[in-house]
Amino acid sequence: MKASKGMKTGLMLLVFGLALLFAGCAALGFDFTKLDTHRYVDTSWESAEAFSAIRILEDTADITIAPSVDGRCRVELRERQDLPHSIQLQDGTLQIERSEETGWLSRVFSFQLKKTSLKLYLPAERCAALTIDSSTGDICVSEGLSFDAASIHLSTGDVEWAAGCAKDLEIDTSTGDVKIRSITAGDVEISVDTGHIALEHVKGECVQLRSTTGRIRAEALNCTEIDIKSTTGRVVLSYTVVQGPLSVSATTGDIRLEGCDASALSLRASTGDITGELLSEKLFIAHSKTGRVRVPDTRNGGECRAETGTGRIELTIR
Repeated sequence: MKASKGMKTGLMLLVFGLALLFAGCAALGFDFTKLDTHRYVDTSWESAEAFSAIRILEDTADITIAPSVDGRCRVELRERQDLPHSIQLQDGTLQIERSEETGWLSRVFSFQLKKTSLKLYLPAERCAALTIDSSTGDICVSEGLSFDAASIHLSTGDVEWAAGCAKDLEIDTSTGDVKIRSITAGDVEISVDTGHIALEHVKGECVQLRSTTGRIRAEALNCTEIDIKSTTGRVVLSYTVVQGPLSVSATTGDIRLEGCDASALSLRASTGDITGELLSEKLFIAHSKTGRVRVPDTRNGGECRAETGTGRIELTIR
C-alpha cells in the first residue's frame, strides 16, 4: 500500500510539473528565443580601401557574402552587444573576428538562443583569398564574385557556394549540407561528416568529395579528375564528363551513373548496387560476390572496373 501511494504521489507531481512547463511555454507563445536575455544590436562598417584577402573568424552567426551594388566594401552585423566584432584592414587583409566569452560564469551559464548574422558586401573585382573559420551557422557565398582561393571550415551549418575560384576551393564541415552550383574553379575539395553534398554545373580540375554519412550528388560536371569516397550514403553522378580517371568508392550505399564518361573508371561498393549508363565503350571488368552482373561485351576504350560485395552490377552504353 505504501509503495502504491508513493507511486501515485510521484505521478501526480510529474503531471503537475508537466502542466507548469506547458503553461510556461504557452506564456512565451512557444517562442523559446524569449528566454534569451542578451541584448542585440545592429552595426555596420564600410571602406573604399583596397585589400587582397579576407579572413573571418566567427562563432554562431550566419555568414552571407554578396556583391556590392556601389563598389564599396560594407559589413552589416546583427551581434550581441557584449560580444562585438573586431573589423580591421591589416597588411592587405580584411579581418573580421567576433569577441570571445570572458570568464567561466559567462561560458557556462550564457545561453544564446537568437540568431546573429554577418553580411559582407564586396566589389566585383577578384579577391586573392577567402578564409572562414566558424563554429555554428550557415554560410552563403553568392554568384557575381571571384576568388583566387577559398577555404571554409565549419562545425555545424550548411554551406552554399556560387562564386568563381581560380585555384583551390576547400570546404570542410562536420554537420551540415554543402551545395555548389554554376562555378568554374581549379581544384575542389569537399569534406562532410554528417550531411549531403550536391554539385551542379561545375567546371574544374581535380574534384575530391568525401562524406561519412550522407548522399553525394553531382550533376553536369566537367573536370580533369574526380575522386569520391562515401561511407554511408548513395552516390549519384549525372551528365558528368571527366577527361581523366573517375573513382567512386562507397561502403554502404549504391553508386549510380547517368550519362557519364571518363578515360577510366573505378567503381567499388561493399554493400550496394552499381548501375548506370556510360557514353562510350569501355573494357569492363566487373565482379559481385552475391549479386547479378550485366555489362556490355566490348573490347574498346579505357578500363571500367566495377566491384561490389553485396549488390548487383548493371552498366550499359548509350
